[in-house]
Amino acid sequence: MPKGTPLIYETFLGIVHPDDRQYVHEKWSAGLRGEPYDIEHRIAVDGQVKWVREKAYLEFDEAANLLGGFGITQDITERKRAEEALQKTAEELEGKVRERTAKLTALNENLMETRYQLRSLASDLVVTEARERRALASELHDTVAQMLAIAKLTLESTGARLEGKSAEEVKRVV
Repeated sequence: MPKGTPLIYETFLGIVHPDDRQYVHEKWSAGLRGEPYDIEHRIAVDGQVKWVREKAYLEFDEAANLLGGFGITQDITERKRAEEALQKTAEELEGKVRERTAKLTALNENLMETRYQLRSLASDLVVTEARERRALASELHDTVAQMLAIAKLTLESTGARLEGKSAEEVKRVV
């Protein structure tokens, strides 16, 4: 607005972004009732949207009539853009964290399943080893022990028929 242009409330409200007009109106009305007026909102300037921070100090008489006031308007567009960029980055990072957490959870579940399978296989191996030991022991006892007993009897019988050094050798083996 050119310097010297009278600024009335309707002109001011006309440059406020349409989505923020109700908010600004409510805050200004509250300011006229004595509440602090310190807000941030958007305005439309030369076809561009800008963010501003407005702060007004209003003076009232004892009857709560507005005597006057002064205020400041600060362009905070760059700060808002930085905040939006920061928010977007934070959301992207949160998304990546959720994604990686999901992957790690799935990997952990797979690891736990593999661990369970390995324990099951180890248990099966122990049972199989015990069964094979019993089978081998039974085979040795039933087959080899009998063969050794027969061989011993045969050697004893043969040694009894031999004489001299050969008989001594057979007795030492038996």
